[in-house]
Amino acid sequence: MLEVNLNGSGAAHGAGDLIAEAAEDARGPGLETLAISNLAFAEDLYFQFLEDPSSVDAAWRRVFERLDAGGEPNGAGAHKATLIPPTAFPRSIFGAAPIASVTPIAGRTSVRLLSERVQRLVEAYRDLGHLFADLDPLGLVKRGGPQIALEDYGLAEEDLDLVFSSENVAGPDRTTLRDLVDLLRETYCRKIGVQVAHLHDRELRAWLQGRMESTRNRVALTRPDRMRIFRQVIGAEVFEQFLQNKFLGSKRFSLEGAESLIPLLERLFERAARSSVGEIVIGMAHRGRLNVLANALRKPASQIFAEFQDKLDNIDPSDTSGAGDVKYHLGFSIDRVFGQGTDEHKVHVSLTFNPSHLEWVNTVVQGRVRAKQDRLADSGRTRCLPILIHGDAAFAGQGIVAEALNMSELDGYRVGGTVHIVVNNQVGFTTSPTSGKSTTYATDVARMLQIPIFHVNGEDPEAICQAVDLAVDFRQQFHRDTLIELWCYRKLGHNEGDEPSYTQPVMYRAIAAKPSIRTAYLAYDAATPAPDGAARITAEETDEIAATKRRDLDAELEIATRTDAPPRPSTFAGAWAGIKGGADCSVPEVPTTVPASAIRTSRARW
Repeated sequence: MLEVNLNGSGAAHGAGDLIAEAAEDARGPGLETLAISNLAFAEDLYFQFLEDPSSVDAAWRRVFERLDAGGEPNGAGAHKATLIPPTAFPRSIFGAAPIASVTPIAGRTSVRLLSERVQRLVEAYRDLGHLFADLDPLGLVKRGGPQIALEDYGLAEEDLDLVFSSENVAGPDRTTLRDLVDLLRETYCRKIGVQVAHLHDRELRAWLQGRMESTRNRVALTRPDRMRIFRQVIGAEVFEQFLQNKFLGSKRFSLEGAESLIPLLERLFERAARSSVGEIVIGMAHRGRLNVLANALRKPASQIFAEFQDKLDNIDPSDTSGAGDVKYHLGFSIDRVFGQGTDEHKVHVSLTFNPSHLEWVNTVVQGRVRAKQDRLADSGRTRCLPILIHGDAAFAGQGIVAEALNMSELDGYRVGGTVHIVVNNQVGFTTSPTSGKSTTYATDVARMLQIPIFHVNGEDPEAICQAVDLAVDFRQQFHRDTLIELWCYRKLGHNEGDEPSYTQPVMYRAIAAKPSIRTAYLAYDAATPAPDGAARITAEETDEIAATKRRDLDAELEIATRTDAPPRPSTFAGAWAGIKGGADCSVPEVPTTVPASAIRTSRARW
């Protein structure tokens, strides 16, 4: 490439003026005096000189020959043929259009120009790759339009085997364009879509790019890892089927279609516990709450079944402990332990009570966490973690979401970052996304913050694990919010008594034809060999997991049936154990009067 110093900014001159301007002093430099607007003309003329020196004016020929003085053509020893631009992209980087007086020359462009175009391609994948990621398990969402194409960045198929510097991309310092494109597609366009274009903090972007590109946004799941995930997702699936069969017609706000939320939470709990988090507070609406209680917080299924058997009706009306609310509004807390011996990590997990107000619990959770952090002197705000589980329609539609996000970086309210999980089942009650939001994603309101947004296909366990690891590590490193959007679907209606095919017929035809989540996970395992070379997981093994879970639930149902006493809600434990509660009318009045003399004395002091 013709390398020049970009001095001057005058208007374009005629060819004769340019010759005089560039070649006025044959003994000294001339090109650096050209105006920026003339560089495109000079560069194209230089490429013509490389093809045939006699085809350019003698004065220009002397200028260009001076560039090659010393025996090496300009371009650090590159052969002249490699410096000629391709017909696919004849324009100079210095001009917006080809120079009409110069005939485009077939061949290859300079290494420098080509490298600049490769860098533009890299940034395109980083900023736009999420638009082409495979996120929708139903395959109904048409995304992104035309794929990122080499031709749009001045590159061609013939460039794929050329070697370029890739120092600003994780991996080897030099690689072929073909390998580089493969890395970028796997990182940004597979089952994870990552939005980082709104991040102007270079440190945040560099950290994220390094973590994602170095692993191609993959996490190695061994066979034991996969079996653990299978047990979690099958446990969620069987639990919903059991409730449907045993308590037919009861509202439960099923998690079916989004069962991957359970392995996501399990991974998140463990990752947080191993990152020095001692307390987790969760807020969520009613959809999926029973499944989260049973399978993530390990609330005894017998208690949940007793609530379905209406034994809560026997509670004394004067009881002020919080009992009497519907089962999918209740909270619970438990100590979860991960690892053994010297590798043991314990975390206290609490699910906040929440009536049917969807996102209103968000600031309650964050306030609880702030109070815990202050009580524990957690000045770094790393030991207590809030997790908020949202619905896609509510996240896009309720104003309190934006209010809470806006408060997240204020000194008086910051909690060191919240992990947001948006369960995107692609319908809000009976409203399709195209009728419920004006944005590309339900999560776009979160782009107001300098935080990454991870969009994940809910049927890819590896992608889910990678997104969780990145989210927790980012939060602990930078003390900011992170957001995971879990793309899935809602198998049934808004509640179990609704018929969704009336309002979403196309979607529910696709859902009716979908195999279970277990089948999708088996397909992943079959297509992705375990890193340790272990045998694939078989359908028979998953059937046995499901059968064992059903037997366990049958035993829990028997316990619930034999229980006469109503279940007690999980309240006033830990730091709150000394709270008695009770009706306000039973509390004696406390004297609040102040003597007039005390008031006069106080006024005199001020």
